[in-house]
Amino acid sequence: MLDSWNKTIDSLSEFQEALTDFFGCLRLSPSQYKESLKVRRAWDAAQKNINDFGNFVSPIKSIYVSLPSANKEFIETWEFYKAYLLEQHGIIMRSRYELKALQRLWALSNENADEAVHILNFTMERGYPRFFKPQVASEKPDNNTLIPEDYDPHFDRR
Repeated sequence: MLDSWNKTIDSLSEFQEALTDFFGCLRLSPSQYKESLKVRRAWDAAQKNINDFGNFVSPIKSIYVSLPSANKEFIETWEFYKAYLLEQHGIIMRSRYELKALQRLWALSNENADEAVHILNFTMERGYPRFFKPQVASEKPDNNTLIPEDYDPHFDRR
């Protein structure tokens, strides 16, 4: 994308030079000169917007991100998660964010690729933008936590 952006900037710079040369060799009447100033102001505004947008294209150099596991399922799920973030939440995962997210995921999963896949799938299934380690509910609820000891079933009856 950066190469494409640089080509676009080069083309626009050539256009600006051609436009400046064109207006420089014209003999304009006062009313034509006034109209040419509108064109120049519009060009200056467009150029400012282009420069501002350039900060989003590549504000800083990316860093290399290596995946913590060569597990095929983990790699596919991680790529799917990044696409999910973009599609569902409009989040673009740049290199530093991706690196820190991978480090957190790897720590949450106790460096286990299968557990990391489980965490990512859990996150996406529920529509969350961020992942966390799911709490495992006990299979059999503790009855003491469901009904308080001082509970009186006849208390609210009239």
